[in-house]
Amino acid sequence: MSKNWEKTLGIAWPSSVGIALTPPTSSSTTTTTGTTTGSTSSTVSPTLYQLAHLKATDFAVTVGSATANLLLTDTNTKILQNPRIRATDGQKAVMKIGSKIPIATGSYQTGAATSMVSSLVNTQFQYQDVGVNIEMTPTVHFDRDVTLKIKIEVTSQSGSVTISGVTEPIISQRSVDHVIRLREGEASILGGIQNKQESLIKTGIPGLSQIPGLSYLFGSKDHTIQDDELVFLVVPHVVRSQSLEQVNLRTVDTGAGTAIELRHTPAEGPSSNPDSNPASSPALPPHPSSGAQPNFGTVPGQSALAAAPAALEQLHQAAETTGNSAPAKPPASTPQPPGVNFSLTPQPAPVAPGAAFQVSVVLTGGKDIASVPLQISYDPATLSLLNVDKGDFLGRNGQAVALVHRDDGPGSININASLPPGAAGVNGAGVVCVLSFQAKASGNSVIAITRPGAVNSSQQQLPAQGARVNVQVK
Repeated sequence: MSKNWEKTLGIAWPSSVGIALTPPTSSSTTTTTGTTTGSTSSTVSPTLYQLAHLKATDFAVTVGSATANLLLTDTNTKILQNPRIRATDGQKAVMKIGSKIPIATGSYQTGAATSMVSSLVNTQFQYQDVGVNIEMTPTVHFDRDVTLKIKIEVTSQSGSVTISGVTEPIISQRSVDHVIRLREGEASILGGIQNKQESLIKTGIPGLSQIPGLSYLFGSKDHTIQDDELVFLVVPHVVRSQSLEQVNLRTVDTGAGTAIELRHTPAEGPSSNPDSNPASSPALPPHPSSGAQPNFGTVPGQSALAAAPAALEQLHQAAETTGNSAPAKPPASTPQPPGVNFSLTPQPAPVAPGAAFQVSVVLTGGKDIASVPLQISYDPATLSLLNVDKGDFLGRNGQAVALVHRDDGPGSININASLPPGAAGVNGAGVVCVLSFQAKASGNSVIAITRPGAVNSSQQQLPAQGARVNVQVK
């Protein structure tokens, strides 16, 4: 966008006055007998006496003309270029709009000059692209975000210069070169370059042109404002993205250590399709179309060393006093289903708003357990999840335990505690993780394991039974 505004007002008086000495002239009369009489004049050099007695009529004065200016010029130019370029994910795309200008890059001489043949000089030229040049490399992410490695360059010929007898063009350029990540359809200004120039030129008779009210009578004023702005606006659109389904996100067993192989495991449970079993893919991230924004992170587990024994002790005390099932000794009156069972302990007492409490996720009936993926839900209006700490179950053999949790939207969290690949599984019962909550508002909330899961060291899904506990805030 370019805007030029210029106003010229006033009287432009002559800028100079010339004075010259008028040399004296002499005249003579010529008479021809009986026919013609004429006179001639010629310029003669002034004598010393004449120089000493100069008067006003001996000088000639040259004065230029005065001009009255009354001009207003207003120019407004807008150029909108809307190029569209389509590229494949990860592939570079180039678009050039403009022309090519030849530029002399050097010359060389062939042969030797003789008396008969002169030397030959050949000038080499190369062509420079002038206009709008776009280079773009896109990367499309699974959530339809687009990372653009983009370079936009706008060049034009602004003049010329002569170097060693060769006229070369002067090329002005404005460019932006960077990497940016945008959402689909999000507009971003890559760079705005603004150039504003204002000039005020006054001419006139010294002293008189500075008198207020008479400045335009004895002088002239030229006021010019130039405004030039260049803006790059980029809007990405994903025409077609990759299709991610649950079957694409399933874990594939590729062996352990240096033995790389693809091992197929038979499906367990009532259905032969592993995708139909809720426990077969408990730790899968949501599909991008669901709108959930995953937030992965590793939670430090220092507090689990103290929280896990305390949770187990509270669990045994609750089993002895209330008769509820304990991890190591389930009562005969409440038979547990075969396989892996989960429980949430201890039963939280009524808590006040703002108070913090912990709930332990206890696993019983474990056989060769190497990974525990869980999905836990709660009421976000009543409770707020503060932290997830590691328990002592998977780490009792001295193995390093990786605990990863991911928020799946308000009131839902995915947790996955696992051993390193190739490590032997763990048997028995124990605390998998400890959840720290804070009460927000009065009411009742159910903390439930909606998708329990357990995987052995052979990466086979084991049948698992979830659990739930009621929390009262008042």
